[in-house]
Amino acid sequence: MLRLTFLFLFILLLISFGASNLETIKIRIFPISTELNLPIYLFFYLSLSLGVIVSSIYIIFKKRKK
Repeated sequence: MLRLTFLFLFILLLISFGASNLETIKIRIFPISTELNLPIYLFFYLSLSLGVIVSSIYIIFKKRKK
């Protein structure tokens, strides 16, 4: 029950962060001459998701070696 409470509070925090950061930012990818205009909350969520995916893949491959 305590775990679900913390999960709910974390999700509530993420939702409030997304609702309060609606400004857009320009992201330039160095080798490619394109610009992305993303809201700050979307950039944050994409970065967080990418970090979770990369660390999960790392842990999976690390467990396979053993």
